Amino acid sequence: MRDSLKEHVDRGLTEALSNREQLVIRKKFALDCAEAPGLRDLARQLSVSSGRVSQIEKAALDKMRKHYLQQGETHLDLLYLSSNF
Repeated sequence: MRDSLKEHVDRGLTEALSNREQLVIRKKFALDCAEAPGLRDLARQLSVSSGRVSQIEKAALDKMRKHYLQQGETHLDLLYLSSNF
């Protein structure tokens, strides 16, 4: 089940988001690594401010919600993800 969910999320990321947005979401939620980097570290990696990383994350999550809603997938917990954990 976990593999199919990961594949589903991967497909949603690639269908709905730009490369930069995918990178932020993958790193922020540690989808491709064992531990998520801190906001400052991620900002340094992208050569942007921490505030900009937060803006990219919010926009990406909004796009993913919209994408999944358009697909009729209202049951996914991803629709309720927020950067304010």
